[in-house]
Amino acid sequence: APGFARVQVRPQLGDLPDLELTSFTPKGRIHFQSRKQGDGHQVRLTLPPGCEGELLTPAEAKADLTPLAPDRADGLKRYRLPAGRESVFWLPPGR
Repeated sequence: APGFARVQVRPQLGDLPDLELTSFTPKGRIHFQSRKQGDGHQVRLTLPPGCEGELLTPAEAKADLTPLAPDRADGLKRYRLPAGRESVFWLPPGR
């Protein structure tokens, strides 16, 4: 959405071992960190205050986040990413 009032995030980490990045937006910083964990990745994502988000993941992902309905036609699950807070989730290998 204009001015980063809302974002959509679809991590596709493939075989990257670890990744950390920060994006500076008009609302504040978006911080993304993934660490190889077992055969997948643990991801930590923090959105700035006033910037809500939607997370798209494969069905096998594990996220303790509020699900959004309906799922996408391509099989991706949708979750709400809260503004101003860190969200933690796990992505399966190769995704």
